[in-house]
Amino acid sequence: MKRTLTFIIALLLLSRICEAQTDRSTSAFGTVDTADLQLSGCSFEKDAKAMILFDKADVYACADSVVMMRHKRIKLFKDYDKDITAITLTYHSYHNFETVSSIEAQTISIENNKITIVKLDPKLIYTEVIDKSEKKMVFVFPEVKPGCIIEYRYKWKTISPANFPTWFFQNTIPTRYSELDATMSAQVDYKTLNKGTQPLVLDTNEVVSLKRKEGKAGRKYYWAKSNLHSLVMEPFITPGKMNFQYMFFQLHSLSMEGTTQQAPFDSWQKIAGGMVRDEDFGLQLNKELSKEDTIIKLAQQFNTNDEKIAYLFTTVKRNMKWNNVDRWYTDDGVKKAWSKKTGNSTEINLILYNLLTRSGVKAYPMAVCTRDNGTINPSYASFSLINKVVIYVPADSNKIYVLDASDKYNVYKNVPAELLNTYGMVIYPMGGWVTSNMVFLKSDAPAQQVISINAQIKPDSKITGTAETNYYSYNRANYQLLYDKLGESKYIDMLRGDDNKLKISDLSFENSTIDTLPLVQKLNFDLQLSASDDNYIYFDPNLFSSLKTNPFLSEQRFSDIDLGTCNALYVTGYYKLPQGYKVDVLPKNTLLHMDDNSIRVKRLVGVDSDTVEINYTIVFKRSLFSVNEYASLRDFYKKMYELLNEPVVLKKGL
Repeated sequence: MKRTLTFIIALLLLSRICEAQTDRSTSAFGTVDTADLQLSGCSFEKDAKAMILFDKADVYACADSVVMMRHKRIKLFKDYDKDITAITLTYHSYHNFETVSSIEAQTISIENNKITIVKLDPKLIYTEVIDKSEKKMVFVFPEVKPGCIIEYRYKWKTISPANFPTWFFQNTIPTRYSELDATMSAQVDYKTLNKGTQPLVLDTNEVVSLKRKEGKAGRKYYWAKSNLHSLVMEPFITPGKMNFQYMFFQLHSLSMEGTTQQAPFDSWQKIAGGMVRDEDFGLQLNKELSKEDTIIKLAQQFNTNDEKIAYLFTTVKRNMKWNNVDRWYTDDGVKKAWSKKTGNSTEINLILYNLLTRSGVKAYPMAVCTRDNGTINPSYASFSLINKVVIYVPADSNKIYVLDASDKYNVYKNVPAELLNTYGMVIYPMGGWVTSNMVFLKSDAPAQQVISINAQIKPDSKITGTAETNYYSYNRANYQLLYDKLGESKYIDMLRGDDNKLKISDLSFENSTIDTLPLVQKLNFDLQLSASDDNYIYFDPNLFSSLKTNPFLSEQRFSDIDLGTCNALYVTGYYKLPQGYKVDVLPKNTLLHMDDNSIRVKRLVGVDSDTVEINYTIVFKRSLFSVNEYASLRDFYKKMYELLNEPVVLKKGL
């Protein structure tokens, strides 16, 4: 079967083999400074458990291949993460599109001023098949212990010049030095994107002669950064590798035999065309499925497209099981996946596409990149930035649906949460030609969480009562997922915020199988109030909301703030006072908002006879804030949490 990768190969494979020296070492393998072996910590990141001493690659790119020689050396400190010592090199193996070879690895240690080197036995390097398109090389360093250095090197090759590897200067542990040396033959021209605020310490290039090609010159580029902190995992950071500092390469043009031509996939439009011509994607768009007639007849009985979409989305979501694999192409094809009732995300969504279009609904495939894998950049086209296909349905001029039936928690009316604030490329296959369009995926409507509390405060400083929470939209999916993932016991711990004085019982849910209704959570609770004495009772009315602890306490912020979704929290609490007590201090009615009204907080408080009523309304109209806005956001959060944590004070005998 032809694979998408071989389609790329067919377009890019030229008649001549690249003649470049590709076997040079990137540095002296096994030659280690004693000072590095004696290092006890990272000078620029305190408490680091390990540090990349250097990560260096020497890359050569020409018209029919890219070859990389990479050498990486890591120092292990005390309490290092054992995952660091297990290496996985994943590559696209189909038709040798990529290959990994010449792996060497060793552990270097010093004891009594004597350096010992233990080499990895090549027999302990394992090749594992992921699927028909991917493999991985796996190995673990021998005789590892705190204080030692581990290093490895390998050769990576691709037969497509468009597949130039993205270079990540930064990592999950600090990096003392990271360098990419790239020799480009005169045959290739790349656009580059350097992402990251830290400046390059090396940024130069020179003309070089290419061996065995007398008179043929290329250009060699040198890029390096030093003393890079590990990626700071700050609260509400966008997940995924694209948070790191990196350099991305896009093939712009190819020159051969005196002619220059644009690269086959230097635009998203060309990528869309390549996808549609691929049999593992484009030829899956009009497949007939077994027993589909019955489903389509039922769908056509509905009066509106919305009803058809809801029915078909639910049918596919409940009948298909996702195999936890994201691909923009199919592995087995939609017919086989439908028969097995399991498949990768694109297989499941193309099944939905076929049912929708055959039922009379205008639907189109949309290539996307999930948030944890990066994001599509409209200015830099690359197959590597796509890892899934979902379905785009333009319901009318003001409403669209973005459907992903591979996730059982998704609701057809909501853009999948893992795609929010990213771009998707809509593909319009129109017979013999293809068009595409970039769409920014967002949701401006806040996902609501409505909490109602009815409680009684007792003279022994205990609150007992009931709480009902209605979760809408993304909150519905999030809390369903949390409950299924954690189980009831740990889910209750999460609701309690690990407060041992709060006891929860009789937890139940309603509407868990009806996507169109809110998820209703009900519970009983008992709370022992600790900040009380014989004359006063203090209680915090901010119960069961997701806003318990301020996440923005740090004075410094390194990354943009990504709240994921817009949200709206509504809390209404009725608290019956204990006999013999009156209100001594009552929080004031307050309105708080950001300068641009992106976040608004309102508190209304009242007393009716023997009951205190407190209402909170908190609305987030934006989900993205730049790092430059952090100071004002941090200041606002401080005021908001002071407001939320302001207690009601009751006094005995007034």
